[in-house]
Amino acid sequence: MEFWDVYDSQGNVTGKIKTRADEFLEDEYHLGASLWIVNHKGDLLIQKRALTKRIGPGKWGITGGAVRAGERSADGCVREVWEELGLQLKTQDIELLSRSFGKNIIFDDYVIVLDFTLTDAVLQAEEVSEIRWASVGEIRELFYKGKFMFDDISEMDGVVEYIDEHIR
Repeated sequence: MEFWDVYDSQGNVTGKIKTRADEFLEDEYHLGASLWIVNHKGDLLIQKRALTKRIGPGKWGITGGAVRAGERSADGCVREVWEELGLQLKTQDIELLSRSFGKNIIFDDYVIVLDFTLTDAVLQAEEVSEIRWASVGEIRELFYKGKFMFDDISEMDGVVEYIDEHIR
């Protein structure tokens, strides 16, 4: 069972801890983190969610998940990448892109520029069925076809800006 720190609407830890099964009040949040992995060509690593996933089965997305109690979001992000893809990263190598607030969740999006061969990844079958490199245009196309896990395509704006400033 995963335990999560409870945060207030300002992003401060309240000292309370809840589980995934617990109900969160309107002004309570838990922390989530994800990582955009960008190669030096400007392509993004995307992963197809396992068909057994409760949320978004079979949809494409990026690596991420819930941050456990006592973890910082960068630590949780690096842990999720290790668990889902078998890639060992260091927190100092990832850069915070943005923090956003949703219904009972604060989400930190990170980015890293990393080249690697897809066959070097070890996929966690319960989470990920497939990975591939995709262009920004391909991700937009997947989104408009309902095959990518975004609530809003603007969630990708920060990584597009990062690519334009650091890669191209």
